Amino acid sequence: MAEHEAAQTALMWAAAGGHADVVRVLAESGADIHARTPRGFTALMFAAQFGDVATAQVLLEAGADLEGRALDGSTPLLVASRSMDALAGIDWRIIPSQSGHQDTALFLINQGADVAATDKRGRTALHAAVETGRPILAKALIDAGAGIDGQFGSPPPPLRGDYISRNSFKGASPFWLAARDANLPMMRILLEAGADPFLPNAYNVTPLMIASGLGENDARRPQDHLVVDAVRLLLDLGADVTVTNRYGQTALHGAASMWEDGVIQLLVDNGADVNAEDQRGRTPLYLVEYGNANAPSESTADLLRQLGAAEPVVQR
Repeated sequence: MAEHEAAQTALMWAAAGGHADVVRVLAESGADIHARTPRGFTALMFAAQFGDVATAQVLLEAGADLEGRALDGSTPLLVASRSMDALAGIDWRIIPSQSGHQDTALFLINQGADVAATDKRGRTALHAAVETGRPILAKALIDAGAGIDGQFGSPPPPLRGDYISRNSFKGASPFWLAARDANLPMMRILLEAGADPFLPNAYNVTPLMIASGLGENDARRPQDHLVVDAVRLLLDLGADVTVTNRYGQTALHGAASMWEDGVIQLLVDNGADVNAEDQRGRTPLYLVEYGNANAPSESTADLLRQLGAAEPVVQR
């Protein structure tokens, strides 16, 4: 029997609500464990999305497909890894610890789920673990053989409502995502596992650039001290401050556009050209004075001038 509004069966509704006992009764009564919605979701995927280990266990015992895929290529493990509670999503540091999604993902890994599986956009469970700020899950995926440097084939749908800089995710690796969030614990986990700290995205934006703020928006930037620490770590690893993206912009352009004074000082101390021009002839100081929708940051402009920035030429 199908629910008309969402094409969900009674089994799916029970799984989506975490009602393991109801799921067991329905399965024993002959409910179709393998039924799918028009988007290819199974009851096990709904259990993964809800974050309920008991329901997932009942479904697997009844013969549910651990590696079944939705139309977007998602497996139950991918669904569990990327799902979050309603209160989560603003910042990796406030993911509620009581969320059952991580426990469900860990359970699926222990059941033998393919940790290398990707959806049609190239997202892996490790990408999702990094984006949702789950170091325990990330370690479990790595220990189970997840690829460290997998890259998105195309930008995934926003996990956190960030539509402004989402296109930059094309080609992003898990480490790149951790650098973007200035999530040092996650960066170190990935480094210990052999992640490439210099691997750029499809637009040649390196982890150093994204950590510095290149292509970002100030509405979702991490706290300044975390950004400085992340940039310092990348510089200590040997990140090149002179590398440019496909538009000729450097990490310093990014730090200037985000008014990250501490990062600016770090980058210049490590050889960044304070007068570097992008393909449109814009310097970091130009971006501070004319490239932000808000009023210019006087402290950032003063710092750049103290570091030797020439007055920008404004095209009339």
